[in-house]
Amino acid sequence: MKSKPIKFVVTEHFGGTATATEIFTNLIFVNSQTMLFQRKGVHMEHKGLQTAAYSTAIYCRLSKDDGTDSESTSIGTQKMMLEKYCHEQGFTIYDVYADDGYSGLNYNRPDFNRLLTDIDNGKVNLVVTKDLSRLGRDYIQTGYYTEMYFAKKKVRYIAVNDNIDTIRPDNDIAPFRNILNDLYAKDLSRKVKSAKRQRAYNGLFISAQTPYGYKVDPTNKNRLAVDEEPAEVVKEMFRLALAGHTTVQITKILTERKIPTPSAYKVRNGDTLYVSSIDRLGRNYDEIQKQWRIITKDKGIDVVVLDMPLLDTRLYKDLMGTFIADLTLQILSFVSHTERDHIKKRQAEGIAAAKARGVHMGRPAKRLPDDFFKWVTQWKRGKITISQMGIVTGLKKSTLYRHLREQNIRKT
Repeated sequence: MKSKPIKFVVTEHFGGTATATEIFTNLIFVNSQTMLFQRKGVHMEHKGLQTAAYSTAIYCRLSKDDGTDSESTSIGTQKMMLEKYCHEQGFTIYDVYADDGYSGLNYNRPDFNRLLTDIDNGKVNLVVTKDLSRLGRDYIQTGYYTEMYFAKKKVRYIAVNDNIDTIRPDNDIAPFRNILNDLYAKDLSRKVKSAKRQRAYNGLFISAQTPYGYKVDPTNKNRLAVDEEPAEVVKEMFRLALAGHTTVQITKILTERKIPTPSAYKVRNGDTLYVSSIDRLGRNYDEIQKQWRIITKDKGIDVVVLDMPLLDTRLYKDLMGTFIADLTLQILSFVSHTERDHIKKRQAEGIAAAKARGVHMGRPAKRLPDDFFKWVTQWKRGKITISQMGIVTGLKKSTLYRHLREQNIRKT
């Protein structure tokens, strides 16, 4: 005689004494109407299959090493695939998190950190990725998140292509996949470094940024060419250094001549420059105003001052917005200048008070060796170089030049 299907009613639920893992691992029969469980005391009546309420985070990642030409790994493809998967499973998508251009060995990624924040705030209880390597390639760190962090936060994790689901007990392969992903990343890193090193040995330019005074050769991206405008500035820096000027003095001279800083020179029309604070643009009111004018007016670059939302030239393009931004700039530049003057004044007063008490400021003065002037005579006659004199006297070249200037000694 054929028995009728038995229907059970759940008296324990996800988050109670019967966990989701216990329910799914004891499932022995499913049809569109009834679910049977072999574990005693866990009962469920299912009329129309119901899915536990999940607030799902889709996480996508693509590093430069993964390549941007592969359609199977692109951010857009990952997103479409995971959205389709969540729709098929009946998961409610809370948000999509995507880190484009970040290595799997780097866990300080903007959207990954945003995901962790949302998990900590209880907004997400299910994380879905294309595979384990999208979460990360360091097997220790990835293992921490999959085995400890997600479990502690009661978050379910699914890596679709790797068939890993932390709600199931059959995830023994996950640690081995983490190790393989880690080995893949390290092997790839070694190959990339080796290739770049060989290119450098061959004299090819491989850096992301060109040194000040140079530019990428328009006919060959692996070669540098002299950038005539800043090259003259570099030559002037060396002339000033050879004349005995310090780096601070050279900076002051170039600022007085209204020469843009290297960072201001490199940005181009249409770029956006982010600065943490307005005083990063200059040391005083005039310098801040000058740099702001060069960057925003002369070069047509947008500026975002992170600690002052009003100073965001992307947002204020009309007359009133420009007026407010300019007024804010004037006020903040004045405040920055005044604050710096007060700091310098207080420092000078403190130094003067310390000197009045007999406190020696700075490092102890280094005593000149007894045979100093003997070596100076040798240097003046051209028998030794300034570097050789530094070796025999135990003094740095900058100290030697300072003593020579103070005593008005010149090479004959």
